[in-house]
Amino acid sequence: MKKNKEKKIAIISGRDPRVADDTDGGSVFLKYLSNELMNRKNKVDIFTPLGVTAASFKEEKVKKQLERGKNKDNPSFHHILLKEKSLPIKKDSDYFLRRIERGKEIAKFFKNNSLFEYDLIYVLHLANAFSLVSQNLLPLEKTLFFPMMTSTHYSLFSKVPKKYVDHEKETLCKAKHITSPSDDEIDAIALKFKIDKEKFFKVHRGFNESRFPIKERFKISDKKEINLFSANGIRQQKDHLFLIPVVKYLIKKGFNVKVHLTGNNGKSHNPSYNDYLKKFLKSIDFNNLEKEFIIYGVVPERKMVSIMNSSDVAVYPSTAETFGKSPLESMVSGLPTVVCKDVPAFLEFIEHGVTGCIANRNTKDYCNEIIKLWKDSNYYHQISRNGISLREKFSWHKVINDLLTIQEERGIG
Repeated sequence: MKKNKEKKIAIISGRDPRVADDTDGGSVFLKYLSNELMNRKNKVDIFTPLGVTAASFKEEKVKKQLERGKNKDNPSFHHILLKEKSLPIKKDSDYFLRRIERGKEIAKFFKNNSLFEYDLIYVLHLANAFSLVSQNLLPLEKTLFFPMMTSTHYSLFSKVPKKYVDHEKETLCKAKHITSPSDDEIDAIALKFKIDKEKFFKVHRGFNESRFPIKERFKISDKKEINLFSANGIRQQKDHLFLIPVVKYLIKKGFNVKVHLTGNNGKSHNPSYNDYLKKFLKSIDFNNLEKEFIIYGVVPERKMVSIMNSSDVAVYPSTAETFGKSPLESMVSGLPTVVCKDVPAFLEFIEHGVTGCIANRNTKDYCNEIIKLWKDSNYYHQISRNGISLREKFSWHKVINDLLTIQEERGIG
């Protein structure tokens, strides 16, 4: 991106950072992307649905959005007035069909071709652009797509209608510029949809240095007590059920274990996430582990960091990730982190035994990594210190600077 020249930039997203009350990766990315763009003296307009998150309409969100409006510290906001559809979300396919309908309403909002007045357009999540692309309402040479999540990942834990996949394919085929936080996601999308890899470029996700302060760790308590932490929302792809046998194994080895979880509170826009939480809670109850699992629900970032800082080890047993924002935040804060080796995206920024711990996806191996951190204070401290060393590489300022540099090289906008 050219320096010292104001750009007029549009961001089309299903999120509104003024009212986000969670630590979801999409909300966080939007917030820091827009802030960095404004800090570089660009005019930034965010187009976001009124009252809608993904596929769920909420009157209370409308009230919040209208109350907060614009202020001098925020970019301009334009609300897309979506018509609430009658389609109930009772199963996975309904969720995706609803997102298609949302895309049609977004296209109606831009039917006057106003997006062609911008120097650069960012689209966060492909579904927001389905109808914009099919109706030729986007200047594709000036548009950068952030897939966020596609059916390559959704289909691992949900039934995705063919109609939705067809929309994805059309959008990706017509797109000129697509960016992803990991080689794994690029490879998966390119292979499934037969998309030329020349369209893609990789830029990692980042973290906020002021929100995630350094806390270098030297050892876990001499007592056989371990506080585990996970910031991932409780849903299928995060595989929290994996933690049930992990806790039982550690208890059998004589440890007093507490698992601190932040995320889904049972009121997600996706019914399958809520169903998974119910299944998880039922499993906790069945195994008599109510005292071992502390579930905080959706919490603000400040609260999440406080819980993280009082814990000993971060655990992320996810089965699929486009990157892994939460493990990164734990690591750079100095909290030794354990992940599973069958998630390729993790391997792009976690080095086993150096910046983090990578285990096979089985209870014994995963627990052995945790126990090793408890037993060996030198190892525990080394992992903590080396995780902190990644801070400069993954700060939001550095990450978005990389994004803008590559954009300029590709001649976008």
